[in-house]
Amino acid sequence: MFVKQSESSKVLVVCDVQLEFMFCIPEEYISKLKREVLSGKWNEIVVIVDENSGDPHIPMWLYEASTLILKKSYGSYGLTEMDDFVEDGSFRIEKEGESWINEFEQLVIKVDGCHETFHVPDDMIDYFKTLKSVTLVGGAEDECLQDIYDALLYFDVDAEINDDLTYGGYFRNQFTDWYEFEMEWVQV
Repeated sequence: MFVKQSESSKVLVVCDVQLEFMFCIPEEYISKLKREVLSGKWNEIVVIVDENSGDPHIPMWLYEASTLILKKSYGSYGLTEMDDFVEDGSFRIEKEGESWINEFEQLVIKVDGCHETFHVPDDMIDYFKTLKSVTLVGGAEDECLQDIYDALLYFDVDAEINDDLTYGGYFRNQFTDWYEFEMEWVQV
């Protein structure tokens, strides 16, 4: 059970800063994010990780600073597929053009990024319903970061993306070993 966010509480939500995506995260980004996370100005630091590629790993410093870790899977269904699912009865419309409920009572929402829809896990729904406002960082832009942003808005959370602390999926590290040797990782 989650407690409602107080008016003065500052919440930082970190999306997909994990070993499995380090091939597209610049080294200097990690240094900037670490300074922000460890700055002491956040009441809560929520880490959202993707588990599509197995068991996610996050930097130890992020794990130690986190107050909550939520797991999700990127991507979901295309909008055309959603129409087909509604037609065959495996989904029903929750909010016209915005969200659907599947046969297991799980929520899928329309998102503005490249994924088209996003399955919002139950624990994420429960937590987001307690929030008033958050600052969102991580990535990748127009991918999972957008999914989480749209999910926050769906639950009427005032969400602000800190563009200085986001990364795009278009970047590719030339030297992929720096992060394996310079940081300690923990499986979550």
